[in-house]
Amino acid sequence: MTVLSKYFKSFFSKTSNLTEKFIDQVDGHLLISNDFEVSPKTTPDNLLLYFKEENVKSGDIRNDFGSYIISNVKKGNTYFYGTFYFEKEILSFVSFIIDDKPILTGSWDSWSEKNELQKREYLDSWLTGQVGKKRSFVWGTVGAFYDNKGGQSSIVLRYDKAKS
Repeated sequence: MTVLSKYFKSFFSKTSNLTEKFIDQVDGHLLISNDFEVSPKTTPDNLLLYFKEENVKSGDIRNDFGSYIISNVKKGNTYFYGTFYFEKEILSFVSFIIDDKPILTGSWDSWSEKNELQKREYLDSWLTGQVGKKRSFVWGTVGAFYDNKGGQSSIVLRYDKAKS
């Protein structure tokens, strides 16, 4: 068993530590803290004001599209790392991961598809604890996915533009 496999086995056994409510299934809000929720009405300025500009990495994807990355926001025993995608300043979707310790990014040294697929299973289990087995709602959809081109697993919360 590799070191990373041991990590994921240990990680998956700790799901009970990650019980903070992050997703409101009624309206699709991400409950970041007691004084900040992410909703379809959240703007890039809201993120920059709440998290402070120095803690937000931003990038233009193309013309009217932009993304904002927030890393290692802690809520209870859970760390949140998310990328917020906007189209014409309107939040389209959020791709995020959670963990029980600070999330490190940027190294492929210990990456394997097997571990990412296990991570996707874990994220799906965590998501079921948050919103139940349902993945489609009045406000949009949410699911755990493995992106084989990007080589990573994450939860994607997508808002339905017609209902925002």
